[in-house]
Amino acid sequence: MKLALYGYGGHAREVASQIDQEVTFFVDDEYSNDVAKPISSFNPSEYAMMVAIGDSKTRFDIVQKLPKETIYFSYIHPTALILDDNISIGSGCFIGAYCILTTNITMGDHGILNRGVQIGHDTKIGTYFSAMPGSVVSGNVVIHDCVYLGTNSSIKENTSIHSLSTIGLNSGVVKNIEEPGVYGGVPAKKIKP
Repeated sequence: MKLALYGYGGHAREVASQIDQEVTFFVDDEYSNDVAKPISSFNPSEYAMMVAIGDSKTRFDIVQKLPKETIYFSYIHPTALILDDNISIGSGCFIGAYCILTTNITMGDHGILNRGVQIGHDTKIGTYFSAMPGSVVSGNVVIHDCVYLGTNSSIKENTSIHSLSTIGLNSGVVKNIEEPGVYGGVPAKKIKP
């Protein structure tokens, strides 16, 4: 089966550059070009798909629109360090170059760990998770669905992050995030509903 990526923006091209196989790009029909094919031409019996869109909620919305019979592939870059056999990664996930996953970690479907992300022990991650370059998640963390961690953000051990939360660039989460919204700063505080 051939590999396909949904998207042709900067994030999708970064993902494609790290996959060691040829991929075909698909986009919404109105954005197709010489490289990216229209999604109306996508055949799920010919391609396995990964939705390579950085934003968690947008990725969720796209997966809901794709044919039910779509098969999703996951990819782990060869430089990523998976330090334990007790790590579970869902379908449609991307683990980028130089990521580190330690021990006893679960990650739901359609997650993206961009370059250099570190995930600590006993962490449970929901679906549609996005961690941008250099993000660090300490141990015993619970991250619910559709959470986005900005570049170089960090999450303190023994905390949880509510679904549909965005943690801004260079932010530090030091206590539980108990409602959705946009959080920024050190310590991270809600800055937008």
